[in-house]
Amino acid sequence: MNDAKNPRRQRSFGTDTCAACEAVVNTTEWRPAATDRDEAGTYQVYVFCDQDCRTRWKEGRSDCPA
Repeated sequence: MNDAKNPRRQRSFGTDTCAACEAVVNTTEWRPAATDRDEAGTYQVYVFCDQDCRTRWKEGRSDCPA
C-alpha cells in the first residue's frame, strides 16, 4: 500500500493518538492495538480509542488479514 495515500501507515511507533480518529489516547491504560510492518520493514504498533475505531481502521485496509 502506498504510504502517501494512507497516512495511518506513516504513524510513528508509540504514538499517543488513535490510528483511526486521531483522538488522544491514554497509553498508560489498556487499549486495542494492531501491529504491522511498513514498506521499509519497520515494525509499527497502532493504538486505538476503542474496539470500534480498531474495527474501522482494519476494514479500511485492503491488505489487512482477517
